[in-house]
Amino acid sequence: RKIAKAGQYHIVVVVVVVVVVVVVVVVVVVVVVVVVVVVVVVVVVVVVVVVVVVVVVVVVVVVVVVVVVVVVVVVVVVVVVVVVVVVVVVVVVVVVVVVVVVVVVVVVVVVVVVVVVVL
Repeated sequence: RKIAKAGQYHIVVVVVVVVVVVVVVVVVVVVVVVVVVVVVVVVVVVVVVVVVVVVVVVVVVVVVVVVVVVVVVVVVVVVVVVVVVVVVVVVVVVVVVVVVVVVVVVVVVVVVVVVVVVL
């Protein structure tokens, strides 16, 4: 009887050890899987956030560059138009002044000639 009982205890101990080992292995596998999943999720989230930030920065830089280029082009066009208008106005004023002076000189010469001839 003692031997039979001792054999039964050994079987119980072996079964308990096997169950404990299986439970430990399952817990370790579950923990490893959970850790791997969490790490993968964190890495994916970080990558997505970095990509979004990079895209936003690139878009902002492109918009700023386009706005600066448009402003520079507008300023250059305005300056060119103003310079052309000023040059045209100066040329017109000079031509008008020259024409007026020539007309006045011609009138004075004609008047002097007429006065001299008549007298």
